[in-house]
Amino acid sequence: MATNRINFEKYPRSKKRNPTKEILFYLYASDLVIGVAVLRLRYSRASQGDSNIGCLSIQYVELGRQGYITCIFSSQLSEVYWYDDVSGGSNVPPIAVYRVDGDVKEGPGIESGEYDIISNGTLVITNVTVRYEKQYKVLACTDSCIPLATISVQVVVYPRALTPKISSCNDESPCTVSVTKNGHPVCQVDSARPHVELEWVVHIRGKDIHAAGQVSFSEPNSDGVTYKSIAVLNETMNTERLLAVYICRARWIFAGLLTERKVLFDYSDERNLLNLPLEGTVSYEINRRSELRCKVSNFSAIIWRKVDLSDTVETIGFMYEDIIHNGGEFSDGVILSSDGSLQFTSLQLHHEGTYACIYDNGKGVKGMQTIYLQVLVPPSPPYTKIKECPEEGSCFFRGNRSGSLTCTIHGVRPEVSLTWAATNEKLVTLQDVKTVIQNRGPVTDVSTSVYYELSHDIVCGTFVEVKCQVGHPISQIIQPYATTVIYADECTDRDDVGDERHSIHIGVVVAIAVASVCSLSIVYVIILYCFMKYFKRRDRKKVHQSNDCEVEDVTLMLKQPNGHDMQTSGRSFPL
Repeated sequence: MATNRINFEKYPRSKKRNPTKEILFYLYASDLVIGVAVLRLRYSRASQGDSNIGCLSIQYVELGRQGYITCIFSSQLSEVYWYDDVSGGSNVPPIAVYRVDGDVKEGPGIESGEYDIISNGTLVITNVTVRYEKQYKVLACTDSCIPLATISVQVVVYPRALTPKISSCNDESPCTVSVTKNGHPVCQVDSARPHVELEWVVHIRGKDIHAAGQVSFSEPNSDGVTYKSIAVLNETMNTERLLAVYICRARWIFAGLLTERKVLFDYSDERNLLNLPLEGTVSYEINRRSELRCKVSNFSAIIWRKVDLSDTVETIGFMYEDIIHNGGEFSDGVILSSDGSLQFTSLQLHHEGTYACIYDNGKGVKGMQTIYLQVLVPPSPPYTKIKECPEEGSCFFRGNRSGSLTCTIHGVRPEVSLTWAATNEKLVTLQDVKTVIQNRGPVTDVSTSVYYELSHDIVCGTFVEVKCQVGHPISQIIQPYATTVIYADECTDRDDVGDERHSIHIGVVVAIAVASVCSLSIVYVIILYCFMKYFKRRDRKKVHQSNDCEVEDVTLMLKQPNGHDMQTSGRSFPL
C-alpha cells in the first residue's frame, strides 16, 4: 500500500528532504522493530543535525503489542503535544504532553496509562487494539509551537502463515494439484489486517502471465478484526499441457514479507493412468539399491506416482524448475534425483507395485509411462535342493532303473516354477510331475516331484543327468538349476552287449556271403547258358556248310568225261 508523505518544505525549519531518514522510517514501519528504529533515528539526527524534521504520514502498530508513533524532532525541542482528534479546533485537549525540561509527562492519556512518551518525543500506545486505528496530530515546540504532522495509524495483524495456502496442499511445502480430482484451485491468506491482495499467474516458457478466469476478494472474519483473502482459479482441462506451474502471489503493506506459492498443476486423469498398459517390468533384489527411469530426459516438470493393490494413486515425488519434492506413505528410502529418476536406497517389499511417470517439457512434448517394479526375495537356503542329494548343488547317487526325484525351494518371492529336464532324453523318461505350493506371508515354498524311468538297454557305467531348473526372475539372483546324476544299478553288462553285437555281426557277414555266392552262381549259370547256346549255333552252321560242299563235288564228278566211276560215300556207281 502506498503512503502519502508529509511535505516537509511547508515548515520554516525544513528546507530540503533527506531520503535517508525516509528510508529509515520505512524500515521501521516494515520491520516493526521499534528499538532498532529508534537507534537508527537517533544516529540519523546526530549525523544530519536539524536539516530535516517530520513524520511518516502512515504508520503501523501491531495488535496486542506496544505501538510507537514516531517523528524526527528538532534538537532544540522543548515540548511535544499529541492529539488523537484531528477534527476539532484548538479547543481539543492533547492526550499526552512531554516537556523536555524536567522530563515531565502529563495529559489524560498518560494518567490513564493508555499512552506514554519517551524522551525523543515518540508516542507509545501501551496496548494496541483496533480502536487506536485512527489519525493523530503532533505539535512540536522549540522557540514556538508548530503543527508538525497528521499521522494515520494502521493496526496490523500478521497472517497465520506468511505463505499463501493452496487448497489440496497440506502445508507450505511444494505440492501438486490434480485439476480433474480437486476442482478449482483456491489460494487464500487468512487472519490478516489489513487484507492481502492475491493473484494467480501461470509460468509459461520462462514468463509469468496473469491467469485468466480468476476471481479475487476479501471478507471479514468473525473476530471483527482480521480478513480472509481468497483467489479462485476457474481452471479447466488444458489439452495442450499435462503439467503446468502456477504461482499465487500476495501483495501486502509490507513488501516482500509474504512469499509466493508455486504449485504444479496436473491435468492428467487418474482413470487413464489406471488403464495404461505396462511398458515394462524391472526386477531388483530386496535390500539392494535400485532405480526407475522415465523414457524421456528433457522435461520441465515430472511427477512420479505409485498405484497400490487397491488402485489408490499416491504421489511419490515431483520436480519442476528448481524444486524437487519427495513425499508419500511409501516413499521412505526413495529419492527423486535431479535427472528425474527414482532412486531406491534399500529396496523393500512395500516398494513393489506399478509406478507412473508423467512428464511435460512445456513445448508440446508430454506423456505418461507405467513401469512395474518387482521385488525379488532369494530363497533360504539360497539355492534349489534335490531331496535325494545330501548337500547343496549337484550330486551323484546309485538308483534303480526307475524311481522319483523331489526338488524344493523355500522362502522365495515371487512364486516361481520348477521344471525337470534330462540331458539325454533317449536314456531316461520323465513323467508324472507333481507340484505343491505353500504361501508363507510374502514368500512362497515350492516343491515339485517327477517319476523317472531309465532305458532298458542302458549300459552299465552310463550316467544319466537330470536337472531341476528355476524359472525367471529368481534365476537372475541364484544358481538357476540343481543337477543329480543317476548311476543305474540295473543295467546291461557291457561284455554281454559285446557278444550279442559280435553274433549279430557274424550273422550279417554270413548272410552277405551267402547272398554274394548265390548272386555269383546265378551269373555263372547265365553266362554258361549263353556260351552253350552260342557254340551250338556255330556247330550247326559248320555242318550245313560241309553238306553243301559234298553235293557240289558229286555234281562235278558226274560231269567228268573220262567215264570213270566216282566214289561217293565209299560206294561206286556205274556210269
